[in-house]
Amino acid sequence: MTITNYIRNCLHQRLGIVEIIKPHSVGILSCWEKTEWSDEFITLMRNRLLMGRMRYGKIKNSGGRGEKSSIDFLKERLKRYERTGNMELLPDIANFALIEFVSGDHKLRHFKCEDRT
Repeated sequence: MTITNYIRNCLHQRLGIVEIIKPHSVGILSCWEKTEWSDEFITLMRNRLLMGRMRYGKIKNSGGRGEKSSIDFLKERLKRYERTGNMELLPDIANFALIEFVSGDHKLRHFKCEDRT
């Protein structure tokens, strides 16, 4: 059982929901996992974050980044990916987005869900 399923089951129990429909029983979960998620990608992200922690310190300390922002690094990696197609750059791009999320310095930084229908 995944952590998400465990949490979902606990919530359902507390809310008194007796019958729980399991997405994987109709093939939704297994289909989603194969098409919308990559454990390999997450592993690559984590490996690079761990190496960055050893080299530069904690994300919140912004160690080793100097004058450049995480957005600058993200843009550089994205340009290199567009030019070369080297997929190794994609976890770096995601990590710089994560760093911006955790400790970004954008002057208008905020979180607001937007529906793009």
